[in-house]
This record gives sequence, structure tokens and C-alpha cells, in this order.
Amino acid sequence: AELHRMGLKTVLGVSNVSYGLPERSQLNAALTAAAIKHHVTFLILNPLDEDVMAKVRASNVLFRKDDLTKFIEEFRAAKRVREPVSDLVSAIIHGNKEAGQRYAEKMLKSGTGVQELTEKYLAKALEQVGMYYEQGKFFIPDLLRAAEVAQSVLDLIKQRMPTERKRGKIIIATVKGDIHDIGKNLAAMIFESAGYEVIDLGRDVATDEIVDAARKHKPDFVGLSALLTTTMPEMEKVIRALRKTGSNAGVIIGGPNVSGGYAQKIGAFGAARNVFDGLKLIKSRNRATG
Repeated sequence: AELHRMGLKTVLGVSNVSYGLPERSQLNAALTAAAIKHHVTFLILNPLDEDVMAKVRASNVLFRKDDLTKFIEEFRAAKRVREPVSDLVSAIIHGNKEAGQRYAEKMLKSGTGVQELTEKYLAKALEQVGMYYEQGKFFIPDLLRAAEVAQSVLDLIKQRMPTERKRGKIIIATVKGDIHDIGKNLAAMIFESAGYEVIDLGRDVATDEIVDAARKHKPDFVGLSALLTTTMPEMEKVIRALRKTGSNAGVIIGGPNVSGGYAQKIGAFGAARNVFDGLKLIKSRNRATG
């Protein structure tokens, strides 16, 4: 680091340090990370050593501000997830906003209906994104990029969506103490694209705020999201408070740790591990209530 500050260039033969020692690959990888952190100019190393090369890629992101997208793309290339952007679905999946808007505009102008576009293309794309995420092939930046494209397509769709087409009203919120809202945001987007009016209260929302919103808007459903097991008990508090006010809204709880058994225990209508489970629950309750 001192030589770097002096403007000098440095060369390090990584494997020389571990010569004659056990677990050389691990030692070389650790030294590589340390050297990159302290601004080494050039490394002499074994490019076929997977442990060392993994440390090079990760260290470049952490210490040299390499593009995180490039880091993810290199990983994804090995998983063979990437395919060419050839239609609206693939444009959303791979976060290509320009292509997504272009395909959506073309489809709408050629006569593709709003419902077909949302349910057959938009929903399909986001479902695939969610599947890739669960499989470890996609990551948070991928979700955010896909959501941004889907939102831009949804904005185009809204311009052609009659206001009277709304199927029902949904309040959605991440409960008090939990700031994780990616899943909730995707859910709100899908519910809205499916024709529901969505009132998104945001994240870390207090019980009183949810109850007040339910009293004001009189929703058909209330969606409560929690990523952390420590914040899941807040869901039960909200349900109890809603029932005390006389609200008969169907409460759907969402998050990676929820279950049907837990939903039944706390008085919720159902549990959704993903947004499409939630959509199925909403449709099933609508059918049951006529």
C-alpha cells in the first residue's frame, strides 16, 4: 500500500509464499485477496486454480470497485442462464428496459390485449425471475433490474387499462421492524397488473398505520410481508387489530418462512411463499365468496 501511494508499481509471485506448505491453494487465495486490497499492480499466479481465481474476481469487486454486474455475469455464464433478448419475456427477465418497452409497445399496437399482456407475458417473466432467484442463478440486482423493466411495461399498460376494470382492492405492507421489501414490491406490481387496486404502505409499517389504512380504504385483502422470523409475530398483532375494528378483509401473509400452518394459527386467510401463491389465494377467495 505504501509503494502504491508513492506511485510505484508492484509485482507479487503469489505461490512463492506457500511453497513447501500444506493447503497451498487456500494460502494463495488468501494472499491474493490481501494483495489486491493493498493495490498490487500485477500478480503471478496459477490461472487454473479455481480458489485463487474466485478470490481475484471477488476482491476486484470489493476492493477495486469492479462492476458488480460483470461479476454476476461471469457466474451466470457458468450456469448457462443467459439467452438472447428476443421477446418481451426475455427482455424483462434480463433487465433490458429499452427492449421491454419496445416489445410492449409493438404488441399493444398490434392488438394484444391488456389482460393477455399482463398475465401471459409480464407475469410469466417475473415468475421465471423468481424461479431463477430461488435456484441461486439470479441475485438481488437481477430482481431489481427485472422489476424496473416490468414497472415500465406496467406504466404503458396502465394508459390503456380502464379504471372500471379493477377487480378488488388490496392493502400491502412489510410489517413493523422489517425493512425488506423486494418481495412485497414485486407482489404489488403483479397484483396491480392483474387488475387490482393496490395501496402500498411501504416497509417497517406499524400496526396502527395498517389498521387506519384498512379503515379508510376498506380493502378486500391485506397482504402482510416479513422476511425475518423475528418480525413474523407482528403479523398476528395486525390481524388481531384488524378483527377488533370489524374488518373482514382476507389477510394473506408472505415471506420465505411463512406456512399454511402458521397462517391458520394466527388467523390469516393463507400464506404465500411467492407472489403467484398470493394471486392464487386471492382468486380462490373471490371464487368462494362469489
